[in-house]
Amino acid sequence: MAKNNRKYLMVGISLLLFAAIMCGCGGGDDAAQVSGDEPTGIPVNAVAATQGKIVESTVVKGKVEAKDSINIVPKASGRVSEVLVSVGDNVKKGQVLVRLESSEIQAQLRQAQAGLNTARTAYNNAKTNLQRTEELYNEGAVSLQQLEQARLNVESNNPQSAVANVELLQLQYDNTIIKSPIDGQVASCSAVVGEMAGSSVIASVVNMDSVVVKTDVTERRINDVAKGQEVLVDISSAGAEPFTGVVTAIAPAANLQTMTYPLEITISNKDHVIKPGMFAEAKVSTKQKEEAVIIPVEAIVDTDGVSSVFVVKDNVAHYVEVETGLNDGDNVEILSGVAAGDIVVTLGQHKLQDNDPVFIAGGE
Repeated sequence: MAKNNRKYLMVGISLLLFAAIMCGCGGGDDAAQVSGDEPTGIPVNAVAATQGKIVESTVVKGKVEAKDSINIVPKASGRVSEVLVSVGDNVKKGQVLVRLESSEIQAQLRQAQAGLNTARTAYNNAKTNLQRTEELYNEGAVSLQQLEQARLNVESNNPQSAVANVELLQLQYDNTIIKSPIDGQVASCSAVVGEMAGSSVIASVVNMDSVVVKTDVTERRINDVAKGQEVLVDISSAGAEPFTGVVTAIAPAANLQTMTYPLEITISNKDHVIKPGMFAEAKVSTKQKEEAVIIPVEAIVDTDGVSSVFVVKDNVAHYVEVETGLNDGDNVEILSGVAAGDIVVTLGQHKLQDNDPVFIAGGE
């Protein structure tokens, strides 16, 4: 019996020791949790305010047009005899596009030129005769009446009217030859051999080496835009990268219907990747400052017209009212309230109150 009691006592002691060991292990974990360096406070993202250049811009929209686009209307009516180009052809200034029937005018022109040659010969003969008659008159060999008749012959044989007739017929003939007024590409050509051409557009030529975006700006921005100013233009249909354009025209007066000021932006297009009719967005710089205190736009909290930020010092968020200036869409200028180097909250600030403890979980 005593032997059995001793056995049960040893089992009990063993169980107590096991329990003590297990409790000791569990207590070690708890101690580690209590004594660890886990951060306290509200997690936020934050960045340091910087000092540098900020450019405020306004985005304007418009459609691309060819800078030079000419609709060609024949100066003469007539039947089309030749069409020398097709749509899409590259042409040079002065290159013949279409010819009209001109055989009748050419015949009249040849006749007029022959008449001009005859008139010039008669005029030269009359001048020679006048010179001889003047010499004879001075010698007393001819009368004054004969001298006056010689002078009258010179005047009557003056070829000026014959020259004018040739010039008129030459112009009429030239008008049957329809040429390109500019370097460019044939955008349309409605001429058909055998059909009549008259007072309507027979062809159009566009110069695609430069294109223009016609847009407008508001009264508030117009005085901040200058002729010759460079502009970044996004034309997604022509490429992912923006194109560089130049402001080439600014209207001095507002459009009475829209009360905005028309603006033209010219873009070099040597590769012809930009086509008329494409949609364009231009980012026009209106104001800039070189040495501005800058923070991300998302750091600003606007409440009832009051702008504020939370500045982190010693892991405490401090509510600070600020005065803002230029805004480029990503960053905003701070005129007062924040200095370069101050740490401002950019994410999580809407959950904060003044003097809340925080820890910075992310940012730059």
